[in-house]
Amino acid sequence: MFPYIDATNWHAGRYRFDPFPALVAIGIATGYLIATRRAKRNGIDREQFTQLGLVVIVAAFLGGHVAKFLYSPEGWRIITKQPWMLLQVLNGQASFGSFIGGYVAALAFLWWNSIPYRDWYVYADASCFAIPFAWWIGRVGCYLVHDHPGIRTSSFLGVRYPGGTRYDLGLLEALFLIGLAAVFLFLDRKPKPRGFFYVAFLFSYGLFRFLLDRLHVEPLRYGGWTVDQIGGALMIAAAAITIVELNRLGHRKM
Repeated sequence: MFPYIDATNWHAGRYRFDPFPALVAIGIATGYLIATRRAKRNGIDREQFTQLGLVVIVAAFLGGHVAKFLYSPEGWRIITKQPWMLLQVLNGQASFGSFIGGYVAALAFLWWNSIPYRDWYVYADASCFAIPFAWWIGRVGCYLVHDHPGIRTSSFLGVRYPGGTRYDLGLLEALFLIGLAAVFLFLDRKPKPRGFFYVAFLFSYGLFRFLLDRLHVEPLRYGGWTVDQIGGALMIAAAAITIVELNRLGHRKM
């Protein structure tokens, strides 16, 4: 079992140190370096890809923050009484909201800059290859602040929370993403068709989140489906649609 780490009293000198924003910043920097390196290798202009990255990161934070309030009745009550909370972008994030915000921003950027449609998947590959390497670092931050506690368990994957052992969903996702990053490195030893890592990420992460949902404690449901089930199903569907579209466009090794 994993230990329960109390990071609430960490200090750097006289100042309290919050590991979550620090790890998120490290994750973003890691993802940027990996993605830009792959983009350059695949013939994408570095400056243009950097601009895309900045737009996507900003939109992801905005989308994740807004979604955190909108998908729950409690969130609606908070912004009704305290609308200025919407301006505190770092105060609460929903991962699927971040994906939607970043995805819409990426589409807008590629269209606005007249990037040929066939090349969109090259940009997507560079980005999605890097996501597991960056995302797991941020999820370690979630584990350290314990903001995603799951159901009780006696599994060796449990965390010794005060009051009893339970799953920590941030930790489980970090472990999954480390494994996915290793798989991506292994698969990257040989050229892959355009869009391969984009589809691989959508399918694997969507399926993981769909299955992980059963470890949540009383998740909100809409029409019998939880937010994670809806988000995971949409990612799996997007992967299937993309496969059909890539077959229509024809394969090209990268």
